[in-house]
Amino acid sequence: MRNTILDSLINYSGNTFEKSDSIGKHLTLLLNSRRGALAHLPEYGLPDITNIYQNLPHSIHGFVESIRKTIMQYEPRLQNVKVHPLPIYQEDCIIRIKITGTVIFGELLQFESYFMSGGGVKLKEFLDNKEINHA
Repeated sequence: MRNTILDSLINYSGNTFEKSDSIGKHLTLLLNSRRGALAHLPEYGLPDITNIYQNLPHSIHGFVESIRKTIMQYEPRLQNVKVHPLPIYQEDCIIRIKITGTVIFGELLQFESYFMSGGGVKLKEFLDNKEINHA
């Protein structure tokens, strides 16, 4: 029996690696987008991070909560989303966060995100505490 279009789009029929790859790609897109950039989805993406950097360390907790709410709204395949700040090192001053959540059947996904000085975001994914690379 063939999957419906909806099944294919939701991607629940795939294995954990396929789901995590799809979710990781979407999170990268979501975290690299800025609010207001899409007229039809004005809340899609994150706020400008320039102000976040200017007000560190006080701004990090509000930023982390903003990321959590954005993921919950725009990535419904990821449930029980938790976002935590990681240490910011003086030598590079890069905001780092850890994102965890579960997908259908309770599989745990973990990502670490790095907000680069130019505004871009890099995302690393971990499965069973091992970094995986979706080449």
